[in-house]
Amino acid sequence: MPEPPILIKVDVPIIDDEVYPRDDPDNQRVEEYRLNIDNLPPIIVNKNNTLVDGYHRLLAHRLEGRTMIAARIVNLSKKQMILEAIVRNNSHGLQLSIKEKRQSAIRLRQKLGITQEEVARYLAVDQATISRWLLDVEEIEQKRIKEQVWHLYLSCHTEADIANKIKLTQGRVSQIIKNMQMHILEKASSQPDSLQFSNVWHFPSRDPDLGLKHKGNIPGQIIENLLYYFTRPFDLVVDPMAGGGPTVDACKRWYRRYRTYDLNPERDDIGKWDIKNGYPKKCNGADLVFLDPPYANMVFDFFKDVNEFYAFMAQLATSTRKILRKGGIVAVLMMDQTEGELNVLSGECYQLFKDAKLTPLYGISCPQTAEYRVPQYVEKMREEKKLLGVNRMLYIFRRD
Repeated sequence: MPEPPILIKVDVPIIDDEVYPRDDPDNQRVEEYRLNIDNLPPIIVNKNNTLVDGYHRLLAHRLEGRTMIAARIVNLSKKQMILEAIVRNNSHGLQLSIKEKRQSAIRLRQKLGITQEEVARYLAVDQATISRWLLDVEEIEQKRIKEQVWHLYLSCHTEADIANKIKLTQGRVSQIIKNMQMHILEKASSQPDSLQFSNVWHFPSRDPDLGLKHKGNIPGQIIENLLYYFTRPFDLVVDPMAGGGPTVDACKRWYRRYRTYDLNPERDDIGKWDIKNGYPKKCNGADLVFLDPPYANMVFDFFKDVNEFYAFMAQLATSTRKILRKGGIVAVLMMDQTEGELNVLSGECYQLFKDAKLTPLYGISCPQTAEYRVPQYVEKMREEKKLLGVNRMLYIFRRD
């Protein structure tokens, strides 16, 4: 049994445009209600004071100077309120206009995910008309679903997991992935605008679409070039020190699957993990591993001395080799320490990865620009006759 009506103040009900389906009040209907104000049925108000049904009755009471109005109080969720408001306003009193019905059809489909058949029934409109009204909406919805499936696939979710998350059949998920793969393979030869053609990769500034601003963040163009030269679409890329996420964004742009981690992740698409504990098992079979560990003066933010850093890198080289597929690639970005102590970190780490039975392929120079140093620091280095550290080495190894 519904709750009996109660009297509430006329200024209590709230008109929520997301819930209420009408554009503007019908002044003639309001005047009719004013003439018969004591015989009107109660309005419907949700427990949060949102008006569900009775807009014209409420206006009539306000215009008549009434301070109280009869109301039935319901307890509905936001989605339930939207459906209830549309159904009630279309089934009694002043019928919704064609424009309002079309807007309601779109709202029911987008906000509530109701099928076209159900929308037609609720609005008392034939299904052909509903289909025509929802044509653009359906195209947008299908595009959204495909993008959602694709992003989950690239972040290495299984088809069963994707189907469960998006409420699709696994067969539908599989078909979306297959169609996207075929479409992407047709343009797989696309080259990034940042493509480099020598063993010196110089990027004066970072692409703002590849990674968040982050302390020590590298230009995401480095990742783009690694993907172009050493992977194919849908290969698995692993980055255990993902920072601001340039690897994530580059993989999304170039259709590589990725597993990314960080000790203190700054994004939802980067998992929390301490690489000192080795790699998660899910990383096995990686096609490319990108390593951007602390280097230069940052080493001593994480390690008590350089020997502890070298021990970590030796362990990292061994554990990286284990997760690489045969023929897989590891790219190690390293910069020497030129502030305070002088340590040729890049040369030492190169040897550690060779000792881990990884075959060296390239040594690529990825210089920073000297402009990032303040003039006073540059002058100090000149006076001390020390070389300013601006060059990073990107070493490429293969597991044979």
